[in-house]
Amino acid sequence: MFRWVFRVDYSDTDAMGVAHHASYFRWLERARIEWLRSMAMPYGELEKEGYGLPLRAAQIEYKRPLRFDDEAEISVWTEEIGRAGLKLGYRVRLGEAEVATAITDHVLCKRGEKDGQVTWTATRIPDEWRNLWLRQSAAKSSTSP
Repeated sequence: MFRWVFRVDYSDTDAMGVAHHASYFRWLERARIEWLRSMAMPYGELEKEGYGLPLRAAQIEYKRPLRFDDEAEISVWTEEIGRAGLKLGYRVRLGEAEVATAITDHVLCKRGEKDGQVTWTATRIPDEWRNLWLRQSAAKSSTSP
């Protein structure tokens, strides 16, 4: 399981002084990018190779608020891998307290061109990536709190 630590910025909060719900989507994306980087798969390199991992769906359950300057942690793991799709699980914590849980659903796409227009087509996850993500998933199941 991968862990990413971050601090809540003032701009992440709303008029009530708590982290705005939309901030969580940015944090999940940052954690996902760092998760890939931790496996020597920087997202920028995937894009250079013509791949993208667009989001199909996202679900968050908020359990308690974060506030400005809180130092929180997001854990990321592989929840499920399909032929061309990937679901990631997340747990947001402030110390030992669970703040939120989330799932994001992605599809691997390959960039192409048709009639002078850029196209994106769902494509099979390469075996090397699948194996890496499955190993990461196995590590989650043995270390999950």
